[in-house]
Amino acid sequence: MNRYQASFTHFLISLAIAGLVYVTVRYLWYPGPLFEIAGGLELLLIVISVDVTLGPLVTMIVFKPGKPGLRFDLTVIGILQVAALAYGIYSIAESRPVFITFVKDRFELVRAGELDDADLAQAAYGFADPPWFGYRFAGAKIPRDPKEQLKLMDSAIVGGKDIHLIPRWYVEYSVVAPDAAKQAEPIAKLRKLNPDGKAAIDEVVARSKGSEDAVGFLPMRAGKRDMTVVVTKSSGDIVALLPLRPWEY
Repeated sequence: MNRYQASFTHFLISLAIAGLVYVTVRYLWYPGPLFEIAGGLELLLIVISVDVTLGPLVTMIVFKPGKPGLRFDLTVIGILQVAALAYGIYSIAESRPVFITFVKDRFELVRAGELDDADLAQAAYGFADPPWFGYRFAGAKIPRDPKEQLKLMDSAIVGGKDIHLIPRWYVEYSVVAPDAAKQAEPIAKLRKLNPDGKAAIDEVVARSKGSEDAVGFLPMRAGKRDMTVVVTKSSGDIVALLPLRPWEY
């Protein structure tokens, strides 16, 4: 085997591993439009480009049949590549969406790395362990205790944690769904904000038996750019997440 064959073999192995990582990230950690909008695509491209290119390239440089210490060199390359891949996967996992939380008049995308273990320990059943695959809808209820309300206000003012990052205030989405229904804006407005989104909007409306009056939309802050959450006007049930602009500015 010459250096080019060794490098190509290394490339194929790296490509297979990259494929497994892609499937995990694309379909389990950043499903649907979140893959692009929440930054999953960018992070994955960085990890895969490093894994698929640098390892095989270094192998081509150092490989020489019969070279003393060749096995050691290849072992070091493999260890470094696995370490880089592991760090990249860890970074992607920390940034993965785990909750989509309704707060007052909007939804907030919450990532795994934004939640503190101490806050999770105080969360209600079902919210103490962020899901590893996919995300979960939740609601955040402002506490009735004036002291707790003041704490939240102070934290938000100084740039600390807002309520959507404190799982102890999470409740099942069904509890706040009626509030979401009341706050939902008409689909006609969403059409005006997104003249190029007609097909996606029509598809969602079709799920509601063709009646635009049956659904409304709310904004969702998602990081890279904001998204739209479509809900039923009667109950606030989630209909779809759309990569459409929810704001007038």
